[in-house]
Amino acid sequence: MGHRYSALLLCFLVYPAVFIGAALVLICIGHWVIAPQSRRTSEQGLVIAIFTMLISGLAQATATSMSRLRPLKYDLFAYRIDTVFGQPSFVLGRFVEHHVWLECLLQVAYGILPNVVAVVLLGYVRESVQKLRFILYSFGMNLLVAPFFTC
Repeated sequence: MGHRYSALLLCFLVYPAVFIGAALVLICIGHWVIAPQSRRTSEQGLVIAIFTMLISGLAQATATSMSRLRPLKYDLFAYRIDTVFGQPSFVLGRFVEHHVWLECLLQVAYGILPNVVAVVLLGYVRESVQKLRFILYSFGMNLLVAPFFTC
């Protein structure tokens, strides 16, 4: 029984977006059942939550493949900017490497970024269709264009 929980914890640490996405799906289904007067909002939220769970893996695969296509990195520029401030990222990195729990926490925080997108979209579901389209367009453009700048 302990191995099963260890495996679940490991999966959560590696793929936190999937677990939190599943929770968002369950919340949207619960809202659909509890609040029949706003089922359209619940259905839109459900679509967003499911789409986010599916797209997060695709986004990671895209970023990884784009990194191979564009090997030039901005690491040197980040290092130079960091030097101006006394290299706080290296200090933080040295601190984190000695605290496994903190490294796990940072891994989860980075891994749930797709869920943050879903929560933002869920906040716009009740707004006008024009605003929702603009936000979807913005996130879509970010997904397509950002890997060229951050690889």
